[in-house]
Amino acid sequence: MEPPAQPLKQRFGNLEAADGGFAFQGNVYGDIHNHLHDNPPELFDSLPEAAYNAAGKRRSPFCLENTRCNILDQIEKWANGDDEKRIYWLKGMAGTGKSTIAMTVASKYDKLKRLGASFFFSRGGGNFASAGKFAITIAAQLADALPGLRERIRDAIASNRRIHGLGLYEQWEKLVLGPLSRLGKNVFLLPIVIVVDALDECDDEDDVSLLIQCLAAATAVETIRLRVFVTSRPEQPINSGSTASRRTCTEISSFTILNGPSYRLTHTAKRFGLSASIYSEEIIQCLVQKSDRLFIHAALVCRFIHEGGQLADERLALLVASGSAPTKPEKELDMMYTTILTYSFPVQLEPEEVAKLRDLFSLVVGSIVVLSDVMTPLDLVTILDKPKHDIFRMLHCLHSVLNVPEDETKPIRLLHPSFRDFLLDPARCLNKTFLVDANIVYRQLTNSCLWLMKNHIRRNIAKGPFGLD
Repeated sequence: MEPPAQPLKQRFGNLEAADGGFAFQGNVYGDIHNHLHDNPPELFDSLPEAAYNAAGKRRSPFCLENTRCNILDQIEKWANGDDEKRIYWLKGMAGTGKSTIAMTVASKYDKLKRLGASFFFSRGGGNFASAGKFAITIAAQLADALPGLRERIRDAIASNRRIHGLGLYEQWEKLVLGPLSRLGKNVFLLPIVIVVDALDECDDEDDVSLLIQCLAAATAVETIRLRVFVTSRPEQPINSGSTASRRTCTEISSFTILNGPSYRLTHTAKRFGLSASIYSEEIIQCLVQKSDRLFIHAALVCRFIHEGGQLADERLALLVASGSAPTKPEKELDMMYTTILTYSFPVQLEPEEVAKLRDLFSLVVGSIVVLSDVMTPLDLVTILDKPKHDIFRMLHCLHSVLNVPEDETKPIRLLHPSFRDFLLDPARCLNKTFLVDANIVYRQLTNSCLWLMKNHIRRNIAKGPFGLD
């Protein structure tokens, strides 16, 4: 099957189609010198998609009205305060709504013209799981948000031509700390807020420690009052002695989200146009008890029932009847994922059909889960070399747990990172049809990529003087 050229060409700027296949442009030396002074924040490839309001996050949820009131009020008091607690660290287990709160905080202070920058990490998201572009991304956003800072960042880049090759903290010093320290005092009457979500999803523990140091150093700059809002899972180590005195920590507990899942279930049922008779108060409370503090559980319930269409009543009855109250929130979440996956595919399958489903699920969903870069539907068709209708049918069955765009060239995203954790852990994903073995998927992807390169890439498309042909 011939791979479609256009989607990959959109994703890789130096890729050219040639003779029905592909060829990589060898002439990558370019415009660095010419554009150094014209556009410095973009020079070293910042990551605008990491911001809270990036196009890829347009479906990301915000806190519903009358939910999370206590914790949002606490954050507001901290953000407007003038004490030494300049870092607010919100901790909570997967699925408790930390990212939703982070989105809400970023949006609020953006509207108030007090958001300096935001960076949303995402495990398995390539650059979104790395600190490699953190400094330049924050610097680029600060340059847009704070008058007078762009010129200072431009000067920093002009005097440090190899800044892109420096370590994380060294970049931070030159692109953020230095320019901030040269601002005039009292330029901003109220504190400026920086939001960093899912710090635990940065894939390098050493970088996490450096990020904490970077953020703490920024709050110590005397020319500006910076507040840094950070979220992570509870297991993330944050006991850095240098920041302890300037940090306040809050853990999302049952009292902070007691009414959230109930409100969300009712709200979402109305938004999806589901019959009010389906959602009696008794059923709502049963589902809330099962959710056991997990907002993601409530979201999964609503999406699963909505995707059922004419079978919405049956799906709801299935969820209500599935087991007793959980002993652990994670256990109930695992049961929810298992139920969704089981009933997203035909129930009556022959053994050979089950084997085919298992192989296709492992390849398609496994690729989305394990790859360090986001994939579009057409990317999957190209790389996996499987019939398009098979891949698209598989994706269509999984709208309850995947955000699959209507535009085939846009990236597929997991509804929540906990879905990845579930699929990769044999102790949690007990149905072997859906268990993903990362090593097997990596091997399959490697073979597919080697085949693609062998058959569709030729050298030196530019026919430059250093070509090997």
